[in-house]
Amino acid sequence: MMKKKLQSGDLDRTAHFYHQQTLKDNGGDYLNALDNDPYASVPAARLSSRGDEKELLNRPTEVGVETFAIRYRDDVRATDQMKIDGVVYNVTFVTEGEGRRQWTLITAKRKD
Repeated sequence: MMKKKLQSGDLDRTAHFYHQQTLKDNGGDYLNALDNDPYASVPAARLSSRGDEKELLNRPTEVGVETFAIRYRDDVRATDQMKIDGVVYNVTFVTEGEGRRQWTLITAKRKD
């Protein structure tokens, strides 16, 4: 059976994107800070998810990696964070989906 092509009606949730800024404090140290307001809130679709378990601090912890699709945007970066359904994700990879400038595919890791 052939896989169904992604359509705009499949975008069933809202993704909020935040840029991460590198700031320098008074002591000369660099800090990573997120913008308070999202730079974009767009419809999104979850395409796939896979979870792994790693041992962190001597206890098993789930690490979820998920792939989302949004309408084409060229301002999403691999250093951004996004929030979908109350869950925060660190964006790890951004690529163009099928069709010329039709979709942006985002691979993100769930933030613990």
